[in-house]
Formats: sequence, structure tokens, C-alpha cells
Amino acid sequence: MARLRVNFFDWVLAGAEGEELVRRIMAHVRRFRLAEVESDVLKILYESLIDRDECHGLGEYYTPDWLAAKIVKTAVSTPLEQRVLDPACGSGTFLFHAIRKFLREAEEVGQVRDLRASEVCAHVAGMDVHPVAVIIARVTYLLAMAPALAARKGALSIPVYLGDSMQLSISQLMAGKELVIRAAAAASG
Repeated sequence: MARLRVNFFDWVLAGAEGEELVRRIMAHVRRFRLAEVESDVLKILYESLIDRDECHGLGEYYTPDWLAAKIVKTAVSTPLEQRVLDPACGSGTFLFHAIRKFLREAEEVGQVRDLRASEVCAHVAGMDVHPVAVIIARVTYLLAMAPALAARKGALSIPVYLGDSMQLSISQLMAGKELVIRAAAAASG
């Protein structure tokens, strides 16, 4: 008997409205020419799926692509050496621009093509508290990596995590160690 692989993000399909949510996402995604992406195009999708009051209640505010690109250009001076973490990545706007900057630099210095995808995954990471944001940011991450995906060797693990970055040890996350989240045992009563 085949075992069904289930992960945390399967919750979308478990609910009565899950299938409809996936249909809405697909309807929005079909509007985009994904092969020609030059910015965080899924930001529009994320903004249309999540209630504005819920977003603001979570402290979410959207950064325009032009501003994210300018901040990354200023803050990330040596992309092949620096590590970038967006601790509240939303749909992945900062991740997109950090990845593209890494890949441009790798191209300029002649980094081996089949290493670029795995190297960018070791240098650029994101985290968010909203499960839908994490799903969309992971897709944005892949879209940003498009120039490096065809030449990659082996599997990739996209470093966009569900969690509250204010509660985790970011130094462990960015040091390349496995992210381990420990929860206190519930008191029996």
C-alpha cells in the first residue's frame, strides 16, 4: 500500500474550502507569463487572497519592487559572500531581488553554472508567520532562480520557512545549521 506524503502545507486541501482556494490561486497564476518574470509578480496574488485587515493585524505591509531592489542594491554589496535573511518575507519581494543580484554576480565572476542554484539557497533565506505567504514566497524564490535551475545538479531545498523570526535563533538558521524548533511539553492537568 502506497503511503501518502503529508506536510504542514497540505492543510489547504484538508478544509472544505481548500479546493476552491487552490482554484482561485490557479486562476490568478494563469494571468502571468512566468518565463518573463523580472519582479515579485506573485505579490498581487498574495494581496488578493489575504484579507487586508488580517494582513495589517499581522503587521504586514507590502514593499514595492522598486524599493526592495534599491534596498538590496545598497545593503548587499558582496552577494557571493554575504548571507541575506528576510525575517518577514511575505510574498518574497526582497528574496527575489537578493537572488537575482546573487545570480548576476555569479555570472560576472564565472561561478560554475551547476553550483549557482545550490549556492544561492545557502546565501538567501526567508521566513514568515503566514502559511500562504510561505507557499507564495517559495514559488517566488523558484521564479527568481529560473536562470540557474536548468543547470543545477541534484535536488534543492528552498530556504523559506514558516515561523516567527522573533522567536527563533536566526544565527543558527543563517549559519547553515538545521533549523530546529522545540516546543515546551504541554502541562498535563
